[in-house]
Amino acid sequence: MANLQEGVLERSQMFFYAGRPRGDAFFYPLSAGHFYCDSRYRVERARFDSVLLVFVARGGFSFLADGQEQTAKKGEIAGVDCFGPHAYYTKTSFEGYWLHVAGANTREIFAELTDRFGPVVRAGELAGRQLRELYDALRRGAGAGEMEM
Repeated sequence: MANLQEGVLERSQMFFYAGRPRGDAFFYPLSAGHFYCDSRYRVERARFDSVLLVFVARGGFSFLADGQEQTAKKGEIAGVDCFGPHAYYTKTSFEGYWLHVAGANTREIFAELTDRFGPVVRAGELAGRQLRELYDALRRGAGAGEMEM
């Protein structure tokens, strides 16, 4: 992958959903990636109308949630609300699979989940594998009907 952003290492990959999402869908994928990053990696935006899910394979993934810094470590999944101002980064290095999702009630579902479980959860092998499989489906160019979310 051509390095589109400082701190994202060359062997990283990123893919975009090419299907046509229905406006009333609960949620659908926007983009996904498998990133290898160094300490220069940092994203700050005013908004990106989606929720970001990140499975950490190695290192640490830090982000701001309600003004508090959170860090997900190996084997954990971080959830970042990108509907408003947000920032995420790594302080040292990071390898992870990520997925931006959007949809009619994505923000509400995300709020319910983070109220119950917090913004960082221990993934377990099944959850990590499922996020990697969604990434692989986008990489292959699978349509929404081929992906089970």
